[in-house]
Amino acid sequence: MTVPVSARVDTPAWIFQVWASFFISVVLAAVGTYHLPVENWLKGYFAMGLFFSVSSSFTLAKTVRDNRDATRDTGAWVMQTWASFIIAILLVVVGIWNLPVDTWVRGYVAVVYFFVLASSFTLSKTIRDNDEARKQHAIGTTATKFAAEEL
Repeated sequence: MTVPVSARVDTPAWIFQVWASFFISVVLAAVGTYHLPVENWLKGYFAMGLFFSVSSSFTLAKTVRDNRDATRDTGAWVMQTWASFIIAILLVVVGIWNLPVDTWVRGYVAVVYFFVLASSFTLSKTIRDNDEARKQHAIGTTATKFAAEEL
């Protein structure tokens, strides 16, 4: 049985914090990657891994949310989004593990990477929640208007 979900619009402060966290995490990851004491090809590997992870996290969050109440996507698409996300994480984790740097640098890279992932999912959820809340509000306003016209 599907239970209707009541959505509410987030406060401007929350929306600002979510966007700021996302941009700060991406900037910190980019600056940290640029300043890593490794060869340029390794920096490129981490840059690609970062952007692959961010894009796959947005895709996964959308797919999971789209299929929350009813199946809308094919099983192949759902499997592909999960596989992309898992592969992105595994590639970056293996890269972090094998970085030819001190352990504290690996720790920094790992923390920033997971900060980017967490902020990506939070941003995706906030955008979708606010969109659903606006749609519900618009439907409710239209229904109220039609009910008032019938009286």
